[in-house]
Amino acid sequence: MGLPLIVIGLIHVKLRLPCQKKNRTNYTNKNTSQLKNIDEITKYKENLSSFLSEKSSQPATQENEPVQTAYDNITKAIQQSLTLAKRTTEGNKKHKILQESTLKLLKRRQELQQSKNKTRSMKKELSALYKLVHKYIKKDYAKYRLETIEKYLQLYGSSGRAYKELRTNRSWIEGLKTLNKDIHIRTDIVSTATEFYKNLYSTTHEARMHARVHECTKARISTNKIETETADYHSIQPIHETEVINSISKIKLEKSPRSDNVPNEALKYAHQILATPLTELFNSILISSETPKEWSEANIILIYKKGDPKNISNYRPISLLPNIYKLFSSIINNRLSPIIEAKQPIEQAGFRKGYSTIDHIHTIELIIEKYQELQRPLYITLHHYQKAFASVTHSSIWESLKEHEVPDLYLNIIKSIYNTNIGRIKLETLGPAFHIERGVRQGDPFSPTIFIAILESIMNRVTQIKTYSWDNAQVILVGNKCDMEDERVVSSERGRQLAEQLGVEFYETSAKENINVKAVFERLVDIICDKMSESLDSEPAMMSSGARGQRLTEQPQGSSNPNCNC
Repeated sequence: MGLPLIVIGLIHVKLRLPCQKKNRTNYTNKNTSQLKNIDEITKYKENLSSFLSEKSSQPATQENEPVQTAYDNITKAIQQSLTLAKRTTEGNKKHKILQESTLKLLKRRQELQQSKNKTRSMKKELSALYKLVHKYIKKDYAKYRLETIEKYLQLYGSSGRAYKELRTNRSWIEGLKTLNKDIHIRTDIVSTATEFYKNLYSTTHEARMHARVHECTKARISTNKIETETADYHSIQPIHETEVINSISKIKLEKSPRSDNVPNEALKYAHQILATPLTELFNSILISSETPKEWSEANIILIYKKGDPKNISNYRPISLLPNIYKLFSSIINNRLSPIIEAKQPIEQAGFRKGYSTIDHIHTIELIIEKYQELQRPLYITLHHYQKAFASVTHSSIWESLKEHEVPDLYLNIIKSIYNTNIGRIKLETLGPAFHIERGVRQGDPFSPTIFIAILESIMNRVTQIKTYSWDNAQVILVGNKCDMEDERVVSSERGRQLAEQLGVEFYETSAKENINVKAVFERLVDIICDKMSESLDSEPAMMSSGARGQRLTEQPQGSSNPNCNC
């Protein structure tokens, strides 16, 4: 009995899937109007006025309406008005690039393609249409590109917005490097970015040690200087409609809407209608010090800076915040900027109107030129703040604003936003939410003002140490960027020589590679605490010998600070 014959081969099968390909435009916010023409703007303003007047006529709408409810009513009215404005113009929609003649050729070509029994003349016509349609489409796109660039050059004097509108694709983060492997799966990239910024915005061990150092130095300074709290004499004026209208007039158009789906166009084109409800909302926030929960939520996008694109540290996190919040923040910034600006030195040129770091660069160039003429050695120290906006603690924000005599009312509002701050990484999808425990939000109009206030507080603290306790100040010489020798101004050998001359300890560090950062903080804490222990041990002998001074263990009347004995 013979074995059965088995034939193995390939079977070619053509499958037709019943489901149609999903249109990518369905995944974007296309249900609302972008207010690109006069008809949509007019219809939007009519609908918005009707919705807001209907809300204001309801008996439940009173002065004591909760802030969250008032905010929800405004955003809901704007979104519904945008949706209705979009629906009324769908029938008149035209192709924004292709001309009418090109569309007719496309329609004729489609008819010929769908006909089953084609004659010789129809085949010749179809062959000619393929070439003609390709030529016309290419011509229409070239014309559209030229007209778009000319329009933005005339309106804004820049071609950047034109290229943004002409862009047909969006680049993604292709991959990220971790300690163990390279990541290319999209979900893993979002998870890796989320984990990185979750750790970056968390209260780290180094931040807690920094707070400990600050408390020790503050206690030491207070033994030589009596600090008196200044009363807040600033009168808080209610927000006026003119402030709201002026802030709306300064917002930029052609920006993508944030998480609340309220574009800047919706605020700017209807500023006369929205001025009153927004003013009432903002004044309610001033009275209650409560803010809508959406204002504490931010979608964080990553903007590539330079370096290795697979290194997550080479991206700048930008917080996408609700546009109504940014409007309120700009009003608060306009009110508080004069207070903070009054305490800024002339050397501070960053984030200040009327100042530029070009002046500093010019000064350095003059110094270098002079030293080259005299043939003398010159050493320049360049300070680079790694993740500067994310490095500040929230406690330092409250303290610096308090030192700049910012009224408590504004301080409480800022605290209510930052104490419940939540972020989500937004790439092509949204990552999970995480708490933001430190840092200021890039994209917030008030963040640069907060940052320069913190910098000035740091410089004031250094000045206080030099003035009142320089003999007891503990110094460690730290060299940074030890992993990037080609970008350093002072070499490691020269740094060690300088440390030996000054009689201080020397550490080589790298914030990027996390080299010796923790060791420097720990060593500095140990030195300060040891020095303070020696001071406390020697104090009874100083008091018994008749030396003038203050006894740290004695509490003055009215003092309730548990962190120091002054």
